Amino acid sequence: MASYKKKNINLNDFDDSGLICFLERLNQSQHDHPAPPADAGQAALFEMIATHVAKRRLARNDEIGHKLNDHEITLRRRAVDLTPPSHSTLIMRRLVAADVLLERFEKRDRTIEDLKLAFEVIGPDNGALVDYLLVFGRIQRCRFIENLDQSALDTAIEVLRQYSISCPPSELVQLYGNLLITRYRNTAIPKDLEEGIKQAEDASKGGSEDNKIFALSNLAEFLPFMFELKNGAERALLEKAVESAQMANSLAIKNKMEDIDFVYGALAHAFYHRYLQSRDPDHLKQALENGNEAVRRCKTGELSRATWLNNLGLAYLAKFRQKVNITSLDKASESFRLAVQESRLGSQTHFLSLNNLADAHGLRFEWTGETEALDIAVSKYRELVNIPNTNELRRAEALQNLGNILLHAYRRHHKLENLDEAISSLRQSLEKYPTGHKDVPVVNSFLCRTLVIRGKESIHEDRMKQDISSAIECGEEARKSAAQDDSQRHVILNNLSLAYFFKWKSERNKYNRETLKKAISYSEQTLEATHQDAPDRASHLGYHGNLLSAEIWDNDAEAESSSFSDPLKCYKEAVYLPNGLPLMRINAGRLALRILADQKNWEEASEIGLATMELIPLACGKYLSLQDQQQMVFQTSGLAAEMCSLMLELGKPDESLERLEAGRAIILGLSMNDSDELSALESTNKNLATEFKDIKARLRAPHDPHGRRLGEERLQEKWNAEAELTRCLEKIRKIDGYKDFLRQPSKDRMKSLSEKQIVVLVISTYLRSDAIIIRGLEIKSVPLPMMELDKLKDYGSQLTSNFPIADLPAKRAMEVISMSIPIQTRQTSQGFLNWLWVKCVQPILSEIGIGGSQNGMPRILPRIWWIGSGAAANFPFHAAAASECDSHQDTMSLVISSYTPSLKTLLHAMRRSKQSQIRRIDYQKENPSLGIITMKTTPGGYGDLPATEKEREVVMNLTESKWNCTSISQPTADVALQAIRDSDIVHFACHGIADSRDPLESHLVLEKPSGINNEMEVDKLTVSQILSIDELQKPWIAFLSACTTTSMGGLRLLDEGLHMSGALQVAGFPHTVGSLWSVEDSVSVSIAQAFYKNLLRLEYASIDDRAVAAAVREAVIDTRRLHPTPWANWAAYVHSGA
Repeated sequence: MASYKKKNINLNDFDDSGLICFLERLNQSQHDHPAPPADAGQAALFEMIATHVAKRRLARNDEIGHKLNDHEITLRRRAVDLTPPSHSTLIMRRLVAADVLLERFEKRDRTIEDLKLAFEVIGPDNGALVDYLLVFGRIQRCRFIENLDQSALDTAIEVLRQYSISCPPSELVQLYGNLLITRYRNTAIPKDLEEGIKQAEDASKGGSEDNKIFALSNLAEFLPFMFELKNGAERALLEKAVESAQMANSLAIKNKMEDIDFVYGALAHAFYHRYLQSRDPDHLKQALENGNEAVRRCKTGELSRATWLNNLGLAYLAKFRQKVNITSLDKASESFRLAVQESRLGSQTHFLSLNNLADAHGLRFEWTGETEALDIAVSKYRELVNIPNTNELRRAEALQNLGNILLHAYRRHHKLENLDEAISSLRQSLEKYPTGHKDVPVVNSFLCRTLVIRGKESIHEDRMKQDISSAIECGEEARKSAAQDDSQRHVILNNLSLAYFFKWKSERNKYNRETLKKAISYSEQTLEATHQDAPDRASHLGYHGNLLSAEIWDNDAEAESSSFSDPLKCYKEAVYLPNGLPLMRINAGRLALRILADQKNWEEASEIGLATMELIPLACGKYLSLQDQQQMVFQTSGLAAEMCSLMLELGKPDESLERLEAGRAIILGLSMNDSDELSALESTNKNLATEFKDIKARLRAPHDPHGRRLGEERLQEKWNAEAELTRCLEKIRKIDGYKDFLRQPSKDRMKSLSEKQIVVLVISTYLRSDAIIIRGLEIKSVPLPMMELDKLKDYGSQLTSNFPIADLPAKRAMEVISMSIPIQTRQTSQGFLNWLWVKCVQPILSEIGIGGSQNGMPRILPRIWWIGSGAAANFPFHAAAASECDSHQDTMSLVISSYTPSLKTLLHAMRRSKQSQIRRIDYQKENPSLGIITMKTTPGGYGDLPATEKEREVVMNLTESKWNCTSISQPTADVALQAIRDSDIVHFACHGIADSRDPLESHLVLEKPSGINNEMEVDKLTVSQILSIDELQKPWIAFLSACTTTSMGGLRLLDEGLHMSGALQVAGFPHTVGSLWSVEDSVSVSIAQAFYKNLLRLEYASIDDRAVAAAVREAVIDTRRLHPTPWANWAAYVHSGA
């Protein structure tokens, strides 16, 4: 220090970086010399330098500011060490040094060393009582936050209570209140809450205005907790909380008080709780505005910031529930995520924020069906349950939430262990909650519902009865113990109703009708207790309608549709609830549509149906994973066909076509690339097109054959990109001519086919059977009254394995249908082709003007694209014939047939075909590449396919002189995928599996090393892998000489076209050749030989779409001559695409 004096250095001469260099040299000189004895003069110098440094660092919040802060602490500790024990400044220097150490802990590093140093610096005895209490209390509070040391919190409260002052300063008022509320949140001891409120009320009545601001803010935070403690019995508490916060805010602004994030935080907190009770949108608006202001005014790293972020997230969550805007849910998740990051692990704020983040992920799953959001929610609740040193109340809450979310997990994954874990978690939660706690009723209610679900799944009658009995016991306990205005009362009553309903269904006899009446009574009370804007009201209404319907059928199994006016009223209300879950509204809409159709009230049925159809995009988002999209479509399948029939009943073929196209092949449509519309946009607005492509690239997730998830960070990036894409689309659709950018094709686009291109849609539902014919600009309908529903079912069951809900009567449709549907053996009825000809195909061809004897056959056969829907979805229209022996009165003699999953898919294939033809013309000298993939033997118990070798030889012999042929034997899925990318034509000769329960997992059966003794195991090339392929450059024809490659295998998703043939079309192949069912090996060889032979008659560059389809037709005709019976052999192969 002597050298410092001699040089007479002026600290103002240094900039901040220079000052740091000077301080580092000063610090080093202190280390180099032994510590001097107490020296009041040197102590004063160090204090002076520290004060100068403090002013500098307060002006900045960056790395240099942090370094200045560290040096300030060193200087102040040095000043304390040099101050003589009896010196009058020692007390204050100790307090200031401790205060700066606490500030670093609270706002920056939060290292326990700072707390230890602060405690050492302050000293055991301090003459400045108030300042000592402030620093001591802050130290103990920080110790609790750091390591959940409850004794530190208890000690601080007792010390401050023991040394209470008649008129304490404002800072002490705030600290004492914070200590009490911190302990209350951790232990839920009511006396802390009561004392905190009384102390804040007393302090708010006198003293300085600063004192009042702190006291009123504390009061605003305390009172909502008292409202909850009293189970909502004293609503005036919330009014008083808002008034207190507003008074604090007015005083703070009037006095130009700085660092008032706590005032805005208290105001937001009070308004949020007021909104929960009032449902007044203005209260929520105030909560959001003030919550954002509290976060804005609070620097990153400050202890209170995590609290304000968590509270802000709750307000955004409430806004989401109010308006169902996914943006609000995203903002809530982001607020919770930041709160988790900025709070200390194990702290109450960390626990609450993590809990709320899990809740936000669970809500996202409910609304979007995004399974990964559900799985993340489950993992976070499990994390909460396993946090060490958690008090019993928190653990009880975590177990409660885990049990509830596991019920959702069971519904998605169908794993019984989820149910067992849920029941165990809920029972543990009940054990840990104190008697009379406000959440005990709802935990009992969740347990009731979970036991009901497990009982329904049980195959043992005794176990089922035991679960249902326990469920009713828990449900009744929940009902009796819940307060009349409990916010969860509607949940409690609904779950109890469900338990009685299942008890009635399991016993179902005339002596237990009182059980059903109980279920209905509790359901009625549920609706009375449910807010009009509550998201689950739609679900409650749909369920209540089902109960009323069940009662009507129980009283009269032959009840007329006019008896269902009360259930209809419930379903109609549910459809139009804007805050209802989309799937719940769709389910209600379908049931309302059935009743109205039975009543022949076509106009109202069409209104309900149209409103229901508009919900499909909300339920099945474009950027969900393929598996999640499939889950959603499982629950909406068949609705489009019903609506089409309804519109035809009203004589509106154009609208019927629009409805059908909007609701079928949804997943294929969402998977198509949009390069054509993007190319047009690039010529209009290149910047927007580039922005759109960049966002799309971020959204595209590569297919993971092992089913691994994206992970929370990548998933959050995806959600952010979805929000950006929505905003980008809004900008694009404001440009002239781009109003319908990437929307469903309009009627004009559907009519864009030429006069020679005919599309025929055959729709068969419980309402009626019809064909819609599209020819050029004309759309006409042809009623097919002779296609009887019973026959449709009989023949359909011979071709597929089960029936969709769309083709069942209204009463059966109401029942819960198990996913485990027994597979029926396919048969080949001798009369089927004649029935299909007489009842369906011949009337259609006659309407078009095609028919007559062989002499009257047209010289150039017309082309027809067939689209089957509803019960007719898997029918082989190309094979229909008056007789199996007559080759003149049949489809193949009169037209060239092709198939397509939807008009959108057909238009896509035609665009890709044009691109392919341009490429072939541009590269006439370049021979096409053909990849032939064969599997002579297949692991996993599949039969050998010896004919694949012959098929390979036949195809190679026909093509290798003109095309570049590559034979690929026994490949892995990755090798096969590469062949698809590299080839103009790809030919598969292997086993194919159509998975009716999970069509995305329908696959071609290949092989890969098992890793054990050079053995091979099955490797699957799935539909989902094909749909995940990036845009292909060369595709032209995909020939699938494998079983069921153009079949769904079952009727649950028949209208989706989720098979290998449809997937390859979406991936870019304009033409696919595949089989509707399995055939004999020799037939596959014949078809392949005839197809390539017919195709090679033309020059490569001149082969157009018609030629490819004609080659398939001629191959089938040739095979029919060789293998006339059974007809299923030759009729299996079809052309799909352009």
